[in-house]
Formats: sequence, structure tokens, C-alpha cells
Amino acid sequence: MRILYLNPYSRGLSGADESLLALLQQVITRGVKPALILPAPGPNVQRYQALGVDVHYAPLALIGRRTSATERALFLPRALRNSVRVARIARDVGAELIHSNMEVALEGGIAARLLGIPHVFHYRGNTNDDPKIVFDVLTAIWTALADRIFCISQGTAAVFQRRNRGEKVRVLYNPIVIGPYRDAAVDPAIRSELGAGDEDILVGTVARLHPRKDLETMVNAAAELVQRFPNLRFVVVGGAEAPVEKAYELELASLIKARGLSDRFRLAGPR
Repeated sequence: MRILYLNPYSRGLSGADESLLALLQQVITRGVKPALILPAPGPNVQRYQALGVDVHYAPLALIGRRTSATERALFLPRALRNSVRVARIARDVGAELIHSNMEVALEGGIAARLLGIPHVFHYRGNTNDDPKIVFDVLTAIWTALADRIFCISQGTAAVFQRRNRGEKVRVLYNPIVIGPYRDAAVDPAIRSELGAGDEDILVGTVARLHPRKDLETMVNAAAELVQRFPNLRFVVVGGAEAPVEKAYELELASLIKARGLSDRFRLAGPR
């Protein structure tokens, strides 16, 4: 089977990329012949190509909370124009199905409808479906453009279910590839780099520094926990690339300082 995957971002550290790469490793062994559309060349292209994925490029109009009035006005004509290009690529590679790896790009769904082939949306959004009227419209659009919607959690699936749009929805948790780490030894040098001594308990998460990750909750929880467990240390591993992420990184650093965690909570960056 030939499947065209569409990934709306082309950047370094991305949970959507890691999830898609893990998925491709499995479906290729089951006879799937994948092609991929990215909006631009990026650091993960070689990883996709190493799996035998045929990589193509096409512009994509992305849904976002922080967009200007001009961008919102131009979104639909751009998405329609881009969809024609996606449809051409899908036809050229002989795609029998299109899989959009995130819900922020509609081109995969529109192209699939133009070609009369199935389309799958992977909904990776958070559970903050506010403003309600906007998500009422978006869930209607996503449902209309998809034959199946895979949500990464029960919480994200509820965004559709509470609007009575859950018929096409299935929960599919993100895979975690544990093979490379199964036999890894504890490395005191790395623990030290992350701010933890031999007797400390290190609590960490891996995430892009984006407001949707709600990392301030982790900071505030850490401030409460260290009062009871003084040997706790905390770390966030992940980078900030987009302007909104860089601004969020500064906000987190200020919160860490304000909560008195400068020597206990580390933003370790991408690694």
C-alpha cells in the first residue's frame, strides 16, 4: 500500500516527528511504501530518507492561535492552493491514502477529498478547546475531512466526543521507542550536568518549550514538593525555536527564579 504522510513542521526536536518515525519503522516492515510531504527541508529529512521514505516539499497553511488578521484572511485561499499541489504529489506517488500527522494543516484532507481516497488525521492538539465556537467549527471541519481521527489521549479525544463528533475518533497513544535505553547505565556525569548529585532524586520531562505544554505547572509543583523532599531536582530537556517558544522559555526562567528554584530546576535545552 502506498501512503502519503504530511507533516506540517520541519524542525529539530519534535514529538510529532519522533512519533511518525516510530510509526514508519513499523509500517514499512508490513509492506507500506511511504512518501512524505514537508513544508521545507529540515534536520529530520535524512532520518526519513534512511528509512526509505520518498520526501517531497510543499507549502502548507497552518492553523494557529497567534495569527494576525491578515494571516487569517489569507488562510483559506492559501490552503486551497496548497491542496492542489498536495493532490498532484499524491497522484504522482500513487498514494492510496493520505495521513496528516497533525491537525494544524488541512491540505491533506482537502487533497484526499479531491482525489477520492481515504484520509487520516492525527490529532495531537491539547485539551484546551477554547474559544468554544472556534473549536466547534474546527472539529466539524476535521471530521468532514477525515475517514479516521487518531487522538493521542482520552483527553484530546474528548474534544470531539463532547461535541458528538466521536464516531471517527480512536485513541492511539504516542509510541515510545525504549530499545536504545533499555540497558543504559546511570551516568553520574550526565546527572551532574542536569543538576543532580549522587543522593538526589532527579525528576525530568522531555518537551518543546511551548505554552501548550503547561510546564509552569511542573515548576509550581516542584516548589511545593521541595518543601517536603529537599533532595529533589528537576529538569526539562527540550529547545525553543519559534518566537512564541523563546518567549515562553524566558517566562519559565523567570518563574523558576521567583519560586526560589534556581539551584533545583534546570532548563537543559535540546540534547
